[in-house]
Amino acid sequence: MVNVEHLAQLKQGVDGWAAWRTRNPDIQPDLSVTTLMNIDLQGVDLRGANLIGTDLRGVNLQDANLSEANFIGTNLRSANLQSADLSGVRLDRSNLSEANLRSTHAIDAHLSGANLYRADLIEANLVRVNLNRANLTQAYLNGVYFFRADLSDANLFQVYCRWANLTGANLRNTNFQGANLRGANLHRANLENVNWEGAILPDGSKYRR
Repeated sequence: MVNVEHLAQLKQGVDGWAAWRTRNPDIQPDLSVTTLMNIDLQGVDLRGANLIGTDLRGVNLQDANLSEANFIGTNLRSANLQSADLSGVRLDRSNLSEANLRSTHAIDAHLSGANLYRADLIEANLVRVNLNRANLTQAYLNGVYFFRADLSDANLFQVYCRWANLTGANLRNTNFQGANLRGANLHRANLENVNWEGAILPDGSKYRR
């Protein structure tokens, strides 16, 4: 459960929170199982924080440092995470539907089973990210860097994935039905049992059985 002192510090604003973290560098903030809907936390430092099960719908986390934080089971529907640092973050089973993740840095992040329905990840850096069993239906993935990412058993139905770099990605059992992958790089990707039905392939042609 949330630490009430930590929550009170955060509600004083981003600048006050930064000063508190500077004075207490060894404290791991606990903001779990609470509600922080629709608040402005642009540029906030939540490195290593515990936010398991927290309601963050509509929150502004643009340019925030969220590296190594724990967001498992968190509700981030329609949140703004543009250009945030999500390196090593735990977002397993989180709800990121319709969230703005454009240009985020999520190297080695964990999003297994996450819901990214219609999320905007354009030009995000998702090197070695774990998206196993994630739902990316109709997500915007143009120009995403998926180098060695795990998208096995993920649902990418009708995604926009133009010019994405999927070099070395694990796409085993991935559903690309109706997706647009024009210009995408699939070099050395694991394409075992991929569903390409109705997809536009990297060369611009439409998949035919």
